[in-house]
Amino acid sequence: MLIRNINKNISFGTYYNTVYAGKTDNVLYRNDTMLFRSDINWNTLTEHITQDNSPKKIYCYACSDGSEPYSLAIMMINKLGYNNAKQYFPIIAKDIDENVISMAKNDDILLERADLHKLSRYQPQTGLQYITPFKNMGRGVHKCKVNKLLSDCILFEKGDLLKDIDSLNMNNSVLMFRNAWPYLPFLAEFDLMKILSKKFTHSSSLIIGDYDRHTLCCNSLRINMLKDYGFEEVKPLIFQKKKIL
Repeated sequence: MLIRNINKNISFGTYYNTVYAGKTDNVLYRNDTMLFRSDINWNTLTEHITQDNSPKKIYCYACSDGSEPYSLAIMMINKLGYNNAKQYFPIIAKDIDENVISMAKNDDILLERADLHKLSRYQPQTGLQYITPFKNMGRGVHKCKVNKLLSDCILFEKGDLLKDIDSLNMNNSVLMFRNAWPYLPFLAEFDLMKILSKKFTHSSSLIIGDYDRHTLCCNSLRINMLKDYGFEEVKPLIFQKKKIL
């Protein structure tokens, strides 16, 4: 039985909910999220994905309310321009929680003042606003509208990476699966890494989170897992298959 503890019903906020399996001390996962999270260098990630200017399929699993795929889409549009960035869209964003997927599909969102300030640094000079505030809800929260040009860049669906991985084409692709590894069943981490190792090519990239790295390093059985399965860290939190010389 799943028990949901609603902390903050704010799209593009910080904490949406925690999902427990049975007892409240058994956390299945958390939907912690925010726009332009600080644990990843978004400029570096965008440059890495677009470095060879070739179309790539981008998957974002455990996408929560959509903050991270939207952050990436905004950065790519800002770097390449909308027309050139379209070759990477739509970003396929999936989460196992129907509640946050329903939230992500809603073009009307709530944003805190701090996130609006971060967003203002990425508004393009063309005048196109990615997200437009239209109502002050009080306490530093604004109701906003996501521009359709931006919302069309993301395809939100319910999905579970453990169930989907066998059917995904990982050639020339980017898989964002961030801050979710510690919530997987212990053996499932190894099974997933083994499948990714087989399906990944040298043109594929795996993006993990700072929480994943911290948890991996805290367990001696996990610390070399990525290396054992043939991955190397090419940029902070970005992994690719090692090239055999």
